[in-house]
Amino acid sequence: MTSWSPVSAPQTGRSAKEKDSFWDQMISVTTAIPASELIVVGGDLNGHVGTNVDGYDGVHGGYGFGERNADGEWILEFCDAVELIVTNTCFKRQKNKLATYVSGGTVSAIDYLLLRGCDRRHIKNVKVIAGEECVSQHRLFVGDVVISSAPRKKKRMHTPRLKV
Repeated sequence: MTSWSPVSAPQTGRSAKEKDSFWDQMISVTTAIPASELIVVGGDLNGHVGTNVDGYDGVHGGYGFGERNADGEWILEFCDAVELIVTNTCFKRQKNKLATYVSGGTVSAIDYLLLRGCDRRHIKNVKVIAGEECVSQHRLFVGDVVISSAPRKKKRMHTPRLKV
């Protein structure tokens, strides 16, 4: 059974109390989902996780965009607490395929796709479609998540017909 619960990301300029409340809700929602289920968190989280891993091994893949800010720290702390990965940082991309928000002179990556670390094998590609805007300043952000419900067949050992 798949469960889905919408939680809105705190907008830039919100108080620390509102942001605390948001991340507390995110933790309670994600920890309530059984380990047997796939978690996919996607959206505009209004933070910059930056290019450097800086102690977030297993959460940050090392291929981020720009400089980390306080809201990006919240994202990484949340992912570390509930064992999610920031899939945007797992694939080496050109700069124009990383920026999810472009407005005037501001170019940044604030839209993210998060998965459990143990489900990393399901994510095959994450990128921004440059030139395509889905909302006024946000670029279209896509991730290829491959999920197979059929169990893998075990390979049979080949037994030779002739015994010498």
